[in-house]
Amino acid sequence: MSYYKIRIPLTPKAKASVRMQKNKWYNPSAKGMQASANEIFAQLPPGFKPLEGPLLMIVHFRMPVQKFASLKRKKFLHNTPHIVRPDGDNLEKWLNDCMTGHVFKDDSQITWMLRSKSYTNAPEGETLVYLYELENEKPIDYLGLYNKICRSLRTDGFPFEEPTGVESWQ
Repeated sequence: MSYYKIRIPLTPKAKASVRMQKNKWYNPSAKGMQASANEIFAQLPPGFKPLEGPLLMIVHFRMPVQKFASLKRKKFLHNTPHIVRPDGDNLEKWLNDCMTGHVFKDDSQITWMLRSKSYTNAPEGETLVYLYELENEKPIDYLGLYNKICRSLRTDGFPFEEPTGVESWQ
């Protein structure tokens, strides 16, 4: 089972719905999507081919605290759950669209996804992605895999170790 870590040092964005204006359809999300995709693509090792098998994806969105919040409030909110908009589903859609074609061929390959959101008092947010490439033709012990992942995650207030770029090992 291959394992990949990707850190996207951009504030997570939610995917907006397609809209109609003056009898034309347009996608408001398409504007910033290319910048995010370029950030992901720049971290991939040279010659990286998009993954083709089933994937387990663990995503942690770190959202910046509002700029107008006091220093005391920023300190208090750091690493606490982010329970306001944008909602996680739309953040996932944005991320999946950015990674399609670069990291994996299609987002339909994601068979299991774990997602979390928290505040950070850094001025810019970030997204941490952990991808496990599962074996295609073997039955998967999801409970055993879940327990293995839980044991490997840090528990000191931030659920993942701080990755630097993309790493891979077998």
